[in-house]
Amino acid sequence: FDTGSSRQYPAVNTLTGGIRKAAANDPHGINLWAGAGYRSASADPAARIIEELASEL
Repeated sequence: FDTGSSRQYPAVNTLTGGIRKAAANDPHGINLWAGAGYRSASADPAARIIEELASEL
């Protein structure tokens, strides 16, 4: 990621707005990125995850 990428975002966002709107309820038509660490994600309730994170502070 660089500053050039962030400067282009508004234009790309505007140009793809109609496509994203049309695909809003289609998981195959939109990006649903989970990131590189998705395999370590927990199925615990959010409250439990927050409690665990807070205990590590």
